[in-house]
Amino acid sequence: MSVSIEEVIGTIMIAEGEDFERIKKAFRSRRDINQEDQLRQFKIKDIVTFDHSGRTITGRIKTINQKSISVTTPDMKWRVHSSLLREATKEEKEQYEKDPMAKAMEQAPRRRRRRNYYDETPAHLA
Repeated sequence: MSVSIEEVIGTIMIAEGEDFERIKKAFRSRRDINQEDQLRQFKIKDIVTFDHSGRTITGRIKTINQKSISVTTPDMKWRVHSSLLREATKEEKEQYEKDPMAKAMEQAPRRRRRRNYYDETPAHLA
């Protein structure tokens, strides 16, 4: 049984109430499955690329979150949606590995979280 996309769209357009809610639930479920599949194709420390403002950016995956992936580049850190990432080619990986700033950025110590005013009660108020 094959259904055309026009028939699916037509059904969605006339759906009301409970039927429309079931369609929304099915769509969200499918979207979540697709997103999980995209996230699974990457691992921490993989070298990946993505496009930003007309240039290709290459970096290493630092963390994988529910909706985005943190990528460290020689210049800065990025939070990128998994659908925008692709595995770096062999040449891109070699070029990234040769970059001395990339190694320095990966070895840089993590900054500590700033102390919030409300984290601790000052001694003079205790």
